[in-house]
Amino acid sequence: MRLMFLKKIQLTIGIWILDTLLLSAQPQALQLEQYLDLVKANHPLVRQANLLNSEADAYVLKARGGFDPKLEANFDQKSFDGKDYFSVGQTELKIPTWYGIELKAGYNWSEGVF
Repeated sequence: MRLMFLKKIQLTIGIWILDTLLLSAQPQALQLEQYLDLVKANHPLVRQANLLNSEADAYVLKARGGFDPKLEANFDQKSFDGKDYFSVGQTELKIPTWYGIELKAGYNWSEGVF
């Protein structure tokens, strides 16, 4: 009977020690700032909002590309039966501005018999 009583005491003490160790091993509750940081990092709507920012940046970059200078050149010629009829050429430099004014400089030439 005494042996049974000692085993119950040992079992009770063992359970109490395990319970104490397991409770101390549990993490602390999250603070509000930590919780909000986790939500901002992992929530699908926040990720979608970040993608919208990236998309807006891409549209701005595309719009700014419309103001890049353009250099163009065209050349055309006609020949028939071994005769050169004409040659026509054109070069242009276009510089668009933010105010809607487009600066344009060019040179046209043509030469030929006909």
